[in-house]
Amino acid sequence: MPGKNLRDMLLVLVLAGVLTGCATFTPSKEVFSKKQNFNVRIYDTPIETCWIAVKQTLLKNNFTISVEDRQLNRFQATKSFDKGSLSITVNTQFTLQQHEDNKTQIFLNATQTKKKIYTARRTVPLLIIPIPAGTEASQTQTEETIEDKKFYDTFFNQVEAEIKTLMQ
Repeated sequence: MPGKNLRDMLLVLVLAGVLTGCATFTPSKEVFSKKQNFNVRIYDTPIETCWIAVKQTLLKNNFTISVEDRQLNRFQATKSFDKGSLSITVNTQFTLQQHEDNKTQIFLNATQTKKKIYTARRTVPLLIIPIPAGTEASQTQTEETIEDKKFYDTFFNQVEAEIKTLMQ
């Protein structure tokens, strides 16, 4: 039966090759894909006004501004909140660029990090009675780009409202 074992081993190798081939990540396809671009807006407003509007929008929405670089026209801001054992942090980066005449282009990149905390109680049996011996905690963490069009639309609409208020 040496032929059968060889055939089974060959079949396993072929299946392993097919499965790993299907699971490959191609950065060029993901990074430069032609997805809808809803993380950028152009405003018919000078960059100074847009700068103030972005900052006010962040602060009104309880974001913590960690980087405010006026020379590079860039903000980084975070907002964290908990939902039970789930901790979520939204990380944002804003870049403002002068665009034609007196227009400003705002880019928003956002990711969210989710941390789930798991706790387990340890017990030690004393005869037939379990005695608490402590707790163990572990966590899982995932990070992903926010691709929710409504998230970006809401932010940019709030910036637009701030611009209108500032221009009055």
